[in-house]
Amino acid sequence: MASSIDRRIRRLEEKLRNRAESGPSIAEIIRERRRKRLLAEGKEPEPERPPVPYFDEAGRPLKIGDIIRQARFARFERERATNSPDCVDPRPPGSASPHPIK
Repeated sequence: MASSIDRRIRRLEEKLRNRAESGPSIAEIIRERRRKRLLAEGKEPEPERPPVPYFDEAGRPLKIGDIIRQARFARFERERATNSPDCVDPRPPGSASPHPIK
């Protein structure tokens, strides 16, 4: 039993090592292509956003719904800061918490 677990861990470590050595991630490639396309069109590329933490305080991964909620709330805050008339509060009606995830 222990040898099968060790074998599986070794395989996962090899995959991660190979992925780290293989160069930029797909997301980085897409961001760079988009930035170059916008510059070629004469448009200003969007500023880099800070990375969103995908883990809670205990180090557990967040659920997809929580990540989507964080992004929606961040977009609401940006729109509210610019006083956009289309700004709609993403929180459910009657929600007392100003931040959906702590």
